[in-house]
Amino acid sequence: MFVGQVQNVTVSQGREVVLTCTVKHLGPYRVGWLKADTQTILSLHTRTVTTNQRISVTHDQQRGWSLHVRRAQPADGGCYMCQINTAVMKKQVGCVTVQVPPAFDNNRTSQDVNVRSGENVTLTCRAEGDPPPRISWRREDDLPILLSDTDPPVKIPVHRGAWLGLVKVSRHHDGAYYCIANNEVPPAISKRIMVNVAFAPVVRVPHQLMSAPRGSDVTLECQIESHPVPSTLWLKAGQPLRMDGKKYVMREVHSHGRKTHVALQIRDFHPSDVGQYTCVASNAISREEGYIRVHETVRVTTPPSPPPARRTRPPRRRPTPRRRPRPSTEWPEEVTWRPAVTSGRPRRPAVRVADGMTATAGQRPAAGQAALVTLAVIVTGGKVFWAG
Repeated sequence: MFVGQVQNVTVSQGREVVLTCTVKHLGPYRVGWLKADTQTILSLHTRTVTTNQRISVTHDQQRGWSLHVRRAQPADGGCYMCQINTAVMKKQVGCVTVQVPPAFDNNRTSQDVNVRSGENVTLTCRAEGDPPPRISWRREDDLPILLSDTDPPVKIPVHRGAWLGLVKVSRHHDGAYYCIANNEVPPAISKRIMVNVAFAPVVRVPHQLMSAPRGSDVTLECQIESHPVPSTLWLKAGQPLRMDGKKYVMREVHSHGRKTHVALQIRDFHPSDVGQYTCVASNAISREEGYIRVHETVRVTTPPSPPPARRTRPPRRRPTPRRRPRPSTEWPEEVTWRPAVTSGRPRRPAVRVADGMTATAGQRPAAGQAALVTLAVIVTGGKVFWAG
């Protein structure tokens, strides 16, 4: 008799399916496996009877009988029956679900698209799988999807659905789009679809005004965005320049994203090179120009500045001590005695001293007598005068 139930199994395509039924007290009876929908016998006891090389049977020498289906395919999905050949047949059924990862239907999926600026584009993506895949769209390099180049533009990071519509495409729509199909059965798949938008060149000049000294090399640059790839040339005063490699050298670098970097090198700059230069880009859509004006840089030379004068401190002069003059004793050249005019007494004589100073003498002595007359001391011009 059976123990438990045969468990249903879900596997991804390419993996192995194992169905096991457990039987106890089997006795003389035999266990077999059949495909339920077609009643095709796959195994009988320990022997495989189908011609399908991917199917086999194992027995664990106890109670387990297992049916193996290697590298499962969608056709292997369905129900399988484990039978015991008793008088009244006993059976259990277990079902297998084979999940199929997504695969693109190339007949119903868009290929690369070529379109002119201003037209509408619809991209289609179809995929099959079990369960049915979900479809989403992304731009390469994680750029937003521009559904409409209106004002303001309609931008979304991801678009979901089998169709992607782009209205009035411009150079902003140009690039690669990815259709991604996923049904949770690994691996998810994607397809790269290029939308090639033909648009007029766009010319950008990083430096519109430049100057260079005489005798130097100067490089003019312009950035161009265009599809198809533009043809380029340089003009001076409306005339094409001859790229002889001596006076003028032109270089072009094409990068991803329809961009072209164009450079013009002018060697040994001379006053005759002053003027307006034109960067020209043209394709099947249109012709565009960018302008650069070049001037000569006048070099102004100035004589070198003399080094700063070294400041020296004059030696300190010790002050000469001021000597005080020694006083000298002199008698006035003239002493005039005048008789008194009041009180019957002579007045003190006035002594005229040098430098207009005046000293007063003592009283006049009596006739024939000696007397000491003391005069006032007057110091003038460093001299001391005594009179007496």
